[in-house]
Amino acid sequence: MELLVYTNSITPRLTYIAKFLLGNILGYTVTFSTSKSKIVSFNGPVIAYTNISVSNAVNIVPHGLLTEMDITEQPLSLSVWNGLPVVFVTSDEATIPFDLFAASFYLVSRYEEYLPFEPDKHGRFPHEASVLFKEGLLNRPLVDEWAMAMRNELAKFFPKYIMPKRRFHFVPTIDIDNAFAYRHKGLRRTFFGSLRDLVYFRFDELFTRYMAILGLKRDVYDVYERLYTLLAPYPWAVWFILGGKYGHYDKRVSLKKRSMRQLVRRISRQFEVGVHPSYGAGLDAKAVEEEIAQLSLVLNAEVSKSRQHFLRIKMPYTYRLLSQLGVKADYSMGYSAINGFRAGTCTAFKFYDLESERELPLMVVPFAVMDRALLNECSDNAVKAVSRALHLAKNVRNVGGTFILLWHNESLSGTNEWKDWEDVLPAIISEIKRF
Repeated sequence: MELLVYTNSITPRLTYIAKFLLGNILGYTVTFSTSKSKIVSFNGPVIAYTNISVSNAVNIVPHGLLTEMDITEQPLSLSVWNGLPVVFVTSDEATIPFDLFAASFYLVSRYEEYLPFEPDKHGRFPHEASVLFKEGLLNRPLVDEWAMAMRNELAKFFPKYIMPKRRFHFVPTIDIDNAFAYRHKGLRRTFFGSLRDLVYFRFDELFTRYMAILGLKRDVYDVYERLYTLLAPYPWAVWFILGGKYGHYDKRVSLKKRSMRQLVRRISRQFEVGVHPSYGAGLDAKAVEEEIAQLSLVLNAEVSKSRQHFLRIKMPYTYRLLSQLGVKADYSMGYSAINGFRAGTCTAFKFYDLESERELPLMVVPFAVMDRALLNECSDNAVKAVSRALHLAKNVRNVGGTFILLWHNESLSGTNEWKDWEDVLPAIISEIKRF
């Protein structure tokens, strides 16, 4: 079904965000026009995005952000409309008194990540710098909530042209940073690992290490059979495999090892597999390309999905690089230390490069919950972690969105900092099945 956006100026920013809100979220095919006569002949719902009110249309007064061609600090004064927190308030006389398009664009484009900020030790945009965190709104898929509010206004004006509501969707994703705790590490890594155990008097761990190496006991990170069973109802689950060179933050098991290749191929028989570009590769296009090619060779298939190791994203360069290398979707949009909606949405979106003012073909797929962030937020309280994850999942369900969960094989091991956490993921999945 077509929907018309009447405006004085059709800009790349407006086209991008209107298609996301009205198309991706609400399901319309969006048409744009600067001609008022088009409204008269148009058979369908109309949004007037102008300074002058238009009868028989949902009116939104522009803020100005979507006609700008630069990146500058934006004053963000929080207000409330129909119980929703809003920014870019423009006119109380309009149907929607804030510029919903501009506000959504600010969050989805990650506008604030182009502005000066103090990066964390890994060069990442810290959640503390986010406007959503500062305003206590990181827990809400606010952009989707705004879209639902727009849907309600459209229903009042055009009741016979309303699209069906979306349905909740759950996508579990697994990062394999370290496939095995002890096995398949090679003589050098095994020697130094054993030496550390001896120096720190970790004799139980030393015993566990060699029982696993000798095949007398299962490696603690080898939780794959359990994961295969848990995720069996979700064949669209995506597993991201860390490759690259061994380094301080890249303690992977090499894909050159037969055991690792067998594991990856076994996963790919049941689920989707993506690349986990290494910390060491960073923004080195050649290194990332090699890691994609190596995984593709193991799978004998094209690799089109990615998630950055340590969630290292630098705007817009990371997404430009991935797009240039043929990656179709990236799942890195979230924070490592806190859960929530980094881009204010639970809906996948095309990346908009603010520096070049153009949309790239790369889909950005935001996740809401990560095991490491749950551990940070809930400490050793596994029950609280389940509750926290389900709270965010329910917020996604309320807008008919997609709830994406990020987990690691280590966190099902029940060892070290993950003691008593081995049943957190099963508990979350069990409850989501009831949604």
